[in-house]
Amino acid sequence: MQLMLISLLGFIIGLILCFCLVPLARRIGFRMNIVDLPNYRKIHTDPTPCSGGLAIYFAFFLSLGIMYLFFLPKDIFRLKDIMGIFVGSTLLLGLGIYDDTRQLRARVKFIWQVAIAIIVISLGLKINTLFSLPLGWLAIPISLFWFIGFINTINLIDGLDGLASGIVFIISLTLLGFALFFNDAPLSILTGCLCGTTLIFLYFNFRKEKIFLGDNGSMLLGFLIAGIPILSVNTLKGAIFDIYAITFLCAGVPILDVVLAIIRRVKNKVPIFKADQGHIHHRLLDKGIDHRQVVVILYAITLILGGLAVGIVWMQGKFSY
Repeated sequence: MQLMLISLLGFIIGLILCFCLVPLARRIGFRMNIVDLPNYRKIHTDPTPCSGGLAIYFAFFLSLGIMYLFFLPKDIFRLKDIMGIFVGSTLLLGLGIYDDTRQLRARVKFIWQVAIAIIVISLGLKINTLFSLPLGWLAIPISLFWFIGFINTINLIDGLDGLASGIVFIISLTLLGFALFFNDAPLSILTGCLCGTTLIFLYFNFRKEKIFLGDNGSMLLGFLIAGIPILSVNTLKGAIFDIYAITFLCAGVPILDVVLAIIRRVKNKVPIFKADQGHIHHRLLDKGIDHRQVVVILYAITLILGGLAVGIVWMQGKFSY
């Protein structure tokens, strides 16, 4: 019960901070020209600030800092893991802002993502064990694949208002539920703060005065979804449920979208990094389904996958790596 209340407090603090910071991020977006302009691949018709990552970044880390300073024991996190989360988030936010203002080539952006992931891994935030087996030197390539995969899956699914942030909210909420059930304090606090920030961001996504995540926000959220489970496992020196598999399953929609995009581009003999209109949400829109209905459909699928994850853990019981 105490862990639930602490997680709820983190949720509320994150929600309030993000609510206060989004209007500021929106003004900064217009002032710094972090703006998403309409084109043939996009649904919106008006220039819209895509500086949402700024609000999420500061709301998440400020809420986490407040929780750590006033409500949590000081040994709840390993310093190097928190540093890995903070450094990776900061660098990806900066990369995303640069990309949103200067339009980096996809290949160049990918190289920078790899470099940032390597920095994070060098700080100690990496997958050390899998299915009770120590990975040894394999920890580096597996962790690199994990980070790059999630950064880009969330980035590529961010094509409709509220889609990426909503999916991240559902994934975070599912992980929060597991964390509370299995009494995983680090995971419950981190996902509680993330749930609060992403939920309130959805509110602004659907207002008349909109703000988009932008690459700065979508890459940040993808990194957090990848890094938070690793931090939890490293802090507890082992998982009390199959957190990596659960995270992977809950992210099934954006992961499937990336896999299909790679297959489609290889089949059509076009560069893998070349943008197109073949993503899942584009295909549903082409069938005449309304924008918000598409978002709800993909939310529902993510919820079903989260429910499937609950069922799998319930049937198998507790098990550790």
